[in-house]
Amino acid sequence: RIFTVGVGTEKGGPIPIKERGITQQLKKDENGEVVITRRNELLLKDLAEQAGGQYYAFDQTETVVNALMEDLGQLDKTTFAAEEFSDFEDQFGWFVGIGLILMMLDVLLLERKTPWWQKLKLFEPNKNA
Repeated sequence: RIFTVGVGTEKGGPIPIKERGITQQLKKDENGEVVITRRNELLLKDLAEQAGGQYYAFDQTETVVNALMEDLGQLDKTTFAAEEFSDFEDQFGWFVGIGLILMMLDVLLLERKTPWWQKLKLFEPNKNA
């Protein structure tokens, strides 16, 4: 449903450009002409009608706001579910690979045996066999 609100008049008027609430100048087009804006009530009514909504002429602020709030309050309330998804890319493989390479270099290239390596006794003959 679409609710349209017509602002301004069908006669039209210039668009003020304000700074700090004070009109500084009027909006101009690329040719330097003052832009005149007009309310196209027929288009707004047609759009609202085709979409199953309502058209409001913004003449009296309080009346329009109250009517619009009443219509919006009658709409079906729909709850939207929110899902959060995080896709992490595994990066630990690089660290495992570097660690394995460093361990192989330690075993193959270093002549001294570290204390934990001596405790393993991998290359000593088995005396019980």
